[in-house]
Amino acid sequence: MTDRLEVDIHEPLTIKRLLEQSVEADWENLNEMGFADYRWYDLNDLLVQWERKTVAEVAGGSSRARASRQLLTQLHTNGRIGLIVEGIMAPSLEGIGVAEYPHLRWKYLRKTLDLQTPYNTLLGWFASLLVHGIPIMFTANEAATATLLVALYNKSRKDSSELFSRITIPEVEHDDPNVRTLLGIARAHPELMIGNKKAEAIIAKFPTIDYICRSTAKSIATVEGVGLVTAKRLLEVLGGHA
Repeated sequence: MTDRLEVDIHEPLTIKRLLEQSVEADWENLNEMGFADYRWYDLNDLLVQWERKTVAEVAGGSSRARASRQLLTQLHTNGRIGLIVEGIMAPSLEGIGVAEYPHLRWKYLRKTLDLQTPYNTLLGWFASLLVHGIPIMFTANEAATATLLVALYNKSRKDSSELFSRITIPEVEHDDPNVRTLLGIARAHPELMIGNKKAEAIIAKFPTIDYICRSTAKSIATVEGVGLVTAKRLLEVLGGHA
Protein backbone atom coordinates (compact mmCIF):
# COMPACT_ATOMS: atom_id res chain seq x y z
CA MET A 1 0.00 0.00 0.00
CA THR A 2 1.33 3.42 -0.97
CA ASP A 3 0.33 7.02 -0.31
CA ARG A 4 1.43 8.06 -3.80
CA LEU A 5 -0.99 8.79 -6.63
CA GLU A 6 -0.67 6.03 -9.23
CA VAL A 7 -1.31 6.73 -12.93
CA ASP A 8 -1.99 4.16 -15.63
CA ILE A 9 0.81 3.97 -18.20
CA HIS A 10 -1.62 4.70 -21.06
CA GLU A 11 -2.71 8.06 -19.65
CA PRO A 12 -1.44 11.31 -21.25
CA LEU A 13 2.07 12.34 -20.25
CA THR A 14 0.79 15.92 -19.92
CA ILE A 15 -1.47 14.94 -17.02
CA LYS A 16 1.31 12.97 -15.31
CA ARG A 17 3.71 15.94 -15.50
CA LEU A 18 1.09 18.34 -14.20
CA LEU A 19 0.28 16.01 -11.30
CA GLU A 20 3.96 15.81 -10.36
CA GLN A 21 4.04 19.57 -9.82
CA SER A 22 1.80 19.10 -6.76
CA VAL A 23 1.89 15.45 -5.61
CA GLU A 24 4.09 12.37 -5.90
CA ALA A 25 2.87 10.31 -8.85
CA ASP A 26 4.04 6.98 -10.29
CA TRP A 27 3.39 5.17 -13.55
CA GLU A 28 1.71 1.78 -13.07
CA ASN A 29 0.08 -0.69 -15.46
CA LEU A 30 -3.23 -0.20 -13.64
CA ASN A 31 -5.65 -1.18 -16.42
CA GLU A 32 -3.80 -4.43 -17.02
CA MET A 33 -4.20 -5.23 -13.31
CA GLY A 34 -7.95 -4.50 -13.44
CA PHE A 35 -7.89 -1.02 -11.89
CA ALA A 36 -9.02 2.40 -13.14
CA ASP A 37 -6.73 5.04 -14.68
CA TYR A 38 -5.88 6.70 -11.35
CA ARG A 39 -5.79 5.23 -7.86
CA TRP A 40 -4.56 5.98 -4.35
CA TYR A 41 -5.50 5.22 -0.74
CA ASP A 42 -7.34 7.71 1.45
CA LEU A 43 -6.77 8.64 5.07
CA ASN A 44 -8.53 5.44 6.20
CA ASP A 45 -6.46 3.27 3.81
CA LEU A 46 -9.49 2.72 1.56
CA LEU A 47 -8.87 2.47 -2.18
CA VAL A 48 -9.93 5.47 -4.30
CA GLN A 49 -10.15 5.07 -8.08
CA TRP A 50 -10.99 7.46 -10.90
CA GLU A 51 -11.45 6.52 -14.54
CA ARG A 52 -10.90 9.23 -17.18
CA LYS A 53 -12.91 9.24 -20.42
CA THR A 54 -13.24 11.92 -23.07
CA VAL A 55 -16.69 12.97 -24.28
CA ALA A 56 -15.95 11.30 -27.63
CA GLU A 57 -15.12 8.03 -25.84
CA VAL A 58 -18.44 7.87 -24.00
CA ALA A 59 -20.65 9.23 -26.79
CA GLY A 60 -20.41 6.19 -29.05
CA GLY A 61 -22.84 3.36 -28.27
CA SER A 62 -20.28 0.53 -28.37
CA SER A 63 -17.59 2.47 -26.49
CA ARG A 64 -20.16 3.54 -23.89
CA ALA A 65 -21.19 -0.08 -23.38
CA ARG A 66 -17.53 -1.06 -22.89
CA ALA A 67 -17.10 1.79 -20.40
CA SER A 68 -20.18 0.59 -18.47
CA ARG A 69 -18.82 -2.95 -18.21
CA GLN A 70 -15.41 -1.65 -17.17
CA LEU A 71 -16.76 0.69 -14.49
CA LEU A 72 -19.20 -1.84 -13.03
CA THR A 73 -16.56 -4.57 -12.99
CA GLN A 74 -14.10 -2.31 -11.19
CA LEU A 75 -16.84 -1.17 -8.80
CA HIS A 76 -17.78 -4.70 -7.74
CA THR A 77 -14.18 -5.98 -7.73
CA ASN A 78 -12.21 -3.15 -6.14
CA GLY A 79 -14.80 -0.98 -4.41
CA ARG A 80 -15.28 2.76 -4.90
CA ILE A 81 -14.73 4.27 -8.33
CA GLY A 82 -15.57 7.60 -9.96
CA LEU A 83 -15.69 8.79 -13.58
CA ILE A 84 -14.04 11.93 -14.97
CA VAL A 85 -15.55 13.04 -18.30
CA GLU A 86 -13.11 15.30 -20.11
CA GLY A 87 -14.25 17.77 -22.75
CA ILE A 88 -16.88 20.45 -23.29
CA MET A 89 -20.19 19.27 -24.74
CA ALA A 90 -23.54 20.79 -25.61
CA PRO A 91 -26.64 19.79 -27.61
CA SER A 92 -26.30 20.37 -31.35
CA LEU A 93 -28.38 19.76 -34.47
CA GLU A 94 -26.40 16.57 -35.10
CA GLY A 95 -26.62 15.38 -31.50
CA ILE A 96 -23.65 16.47 -29.36
CA GLY A 97 -21.21 19.25 -30.13
CA VAL A 98 -17.74 18.85 -28.58
CA ALA A 99 -15.33 21.75 -28.04
CA GLU A 100 -11.92 22.13 -26.43
CA TYR A 101 -9.37 24.68 -25.31
CA PRO A 102 -6.35 23.76 -27.47
CA HIS A 103 -2.81 23.60 -26.10
CA LEU A 104 -4.01 23.89 -22.47
CA ARG A 105 -4.87 27.56 -23.01
CA TRP A 106 -8.14 29.04 -21.81
CA LYS A 107 -8.44 32.00 -24.14
CA TYR A 108 -9.85 30.35 -27.26
CA LEU A 109 -12.59 27.74 -27.42
CA ARG A 110 -12.59 25.56 -30.56
CA LYS A 111 -15.32 23.23 -31.76
CA THR A 112 -13.74 19.90 -32.67
CA LEU A 113 -16.50 17.31 -33.19
CA ASP A 114 -20.16 16.82 -33.99
CA LEU A 115 -21.35 13.48 -32.61
CA GLN A 116 -24.62 11.90 -33.72
CA THR A 117 -25.46 10.45 -30.31
CA PRO A 118 -28.60 12.16 -28.90
CA TYR A 119 -27.65 14.41 -26.00
CA ASN A 120 -30.41 12.95 -23.81
CA THR A 121 -29.09 9.43 -24.39
CA LEU A 122 -25.73 10.38 -22.91
CA LEU A 123 -27.44 12.06 -19.94
CA GLY A 124 -29.45 8.88 -19.41
CA TRP A 125 -26.21 6.89 -19.28
CA PHE A 126 -24.75 9.28 -16.70
CA ALA A 127 -27.92 8.81 -14.62
CA SER A 128 -27.53 5.02 -14.70
CA LEU A 129 -23.97 5.33 -13.34
CA LEU A 130 -25.13 7.58 -10.52
CA VAL A 131 -27.72 4.99 -9.55
CA HIS A 132 -24.86 2.53 -9.02
CA GLY A 133 -23.10 5.03 -6.77
CA ILE A 134 -20.46 6.05 -9.33
CA PRO A 135 -19.82 9.81 -9.00
CA ILE A 136 -19.15 11.77 -12.19
CA MET A 137 -16.96 14.86 -12.50
CA PHE A 138 -16.57 16.99 -15.64
CA THR A 139 -13.41 18.77 -16.78
CA ALA A 140 -12.62 20.95 -19.79
CA ASN A 141 -9.21 19.53 -20.76
CA GLU A 142 -6.16 17.61 -19.52
CA ALA A 143 -4.95 20.51 -17.37
CA ALA A 144 -8.32 20.72 -15.64
CA THR A 145 -8.32 16.94 -15.11
CA ALA A 146 -4.90 17.12 -13.43
CA THR A 147 -6.08 19.98 -11.20
CA LEU A 148 -9.20 18.01 -10.20
CA LEU A 149 -7.19 14.87 -9.40
CA VAL A 150 -4.81 16.84 -7.18
CA ALA A 151 -7.76 18.37 -5.30
CA LEU A 152 -9.45 14.96 -4.85
CA TYR A 153 -6.20 13.35 -3.74
CA ASN A 154 -5.31 16.06 -1.22
CA LYS A 155 -8.80 16.11 0.30
CA SER A 156 -8.94 12.33 0.71
CA ARG A 157 -5.51 12.30 2.36
CA LYS A 158 -6.48 15.00 4.88
CA ASP A 159 -9.96 13.87 5.90
CA SER A 160 -12.41 11.12 5.11
CA SER A 161 -14.18 11.98 1.85
CA GLU A 162 -17.97 11.73 1.73
CA LEU A 163 -18.08 11.98 -2.06
CA PHE A 164 -18.81 8.30 -2.61
CA SER A 165 -20.91 7.50 0.46
CA ARG A 166 -23.04 10.60 0.01
CA ILE A 167 -24.58 9.42 -3.26
CA THR A 168 -24.31 5.65 -2.92
CA ILE A 169 -27.63 3.85 -2.51
CA PRO A 170 -28.08 0.32 -1.13
CA GLU A 171 -26.98 -2.34 -3.60
CA VAL A 172 -29.79 -3.98 -5.58
CA GLU A 173 -29.24 -7.72 -5.67
CA HIS A 174 -29.38 -9.40 -9.08
CA ASP A 175 -26.93 -11.40 -11.18
CA ASP A 176 -27.47 -9.24 -14.29
CA PRO A 177 -25.85 -5.78 -13.87
CA ASN A 178 -28.31 -4.22 -16.36
CA VAL A 179 -31.27 -5.53 -14.38
CA ARG A 180 -29.61 -4.14 -11.22
CA THR A 181 -29.27 -0.76 -12.89
CA LEU A 182 -32.91 -0.73 -13.99
CA LEU A 183 -34.08 -1.83 -10.52
CA GLY A 184 -31.99 0.93 -8.97
CA ILE A 185 -33.62 3.50 -11.26
CA ALA A 186 -37.05 2.08 -10.40
CA ARG A 187 -36.25 2.33 -6.68
CA ALA A 188 -35.46 6.03 -7.15
CA HIS A 189 -38.74 6.45 -9.14
CA PRO A 190 -41.41 4.32 -7.44
CA GLU A 191 -44.08 5.64 -9.78
CA LEU A 192 -42.62 3.32 -12.45
CA MET A 193 -43.77 0.29 -10.43
CA ILE A 194 -41.02 -1.87 -11.95
CA GLY A 195 -40.06 -4.87 -9.85
CA ASN A 196 -37.79 -7.83 -10.53
CA LYS A 197 -40.05 -9.58 -13.04
CA LYS A 198 -40.74 -6.45 -15.10
CA ALA A 199 -37.07 -5.41 -15.02
CA GLU A 200 -35.98 -8.87 -16.17
CA ALA A 201 -38.58 -8.86 -18.95
CA ILE A 202 -37.50 -5.40 -20.16
CA ILE A 203 -33.79 -6.28 -20.17
CA ALA A 204 -34.53 -9.57 -21.92
CA LYS A 205 -35.83 -7.56 -24.87
CA PHE A 206 -33.70 -4.39 -24.47
CA PRO A 207 -30.33 -5.69 -23.12
CA THR A 208 -28.82 -2.40 -21.87
CA ILE A 209 -29.94 0.96 -20.50
CA ASP A 210 -28.51 2.59 -23.61
CA TYR A 211 -30.63 0.25 -25.76
CA ILE A 212 -33.73 1.29 -23.80
CA CYS A 213 -32.88 4.98 -24.28
CA ARG A 214 -32.69 4.48 -28.06
CA SER A 215 -36.03 2.64 -28.19
CA THR A 216 -39.55 4.06 -28.41
CA ALA A 217 -42.25 3.97 -25.77
CA LYS A 218 -44.40 1.96 -28.13
CA SER A 219 -41.77 -0.78 -28.50
CA ILE A 220 -41.05 -0.88 -24.75
CA ALA A 221 -44.78 -1.16 -24.05
CA THR A 222 -44.83 -4.49 -25.95
CA VAL A 223 -43.04 -6.08 -22.97
CA GLU A 224 -45.55 -8.05 -20.93
CA GLY A 225 -46.73 -6.10 -17.89
CA VAL A 226 -45.37 -2.76 -19.13
CA GLY A 227 -47.97 -0.32 -20.37
CA LEU A 228 -47.50 2.71 -22.58
CA VAL A 229 -47.73 5.14 -19.64
CA THR A 230 -44.94 3.32 -17.78
CA ALA A 231 -42.85 3.10 -20.96
CA LYS A 232 -43.15 6.83 -21.58
CA ARG A 233 -42.28 7.65 -17.97
CA LEU A 234 -39.28 5.32 -18.07
CA LEU A 235 -37.93 7.10 -21.15
CA GLU A 236 -38.49 10.46 -19.47
CA VAL A 237 -36.48 9.30 -16.44
CA LEU A 238 -33.68 7.94 -18.64
CA GLY A 239 -33.63 10.95 -20.95
CA GLY A 240 -34.65 8.96 -24.02
CA HIS A 241 -37.15 9.81 -26.74
CA ALA A 242 -40.76 8.90 -26.02
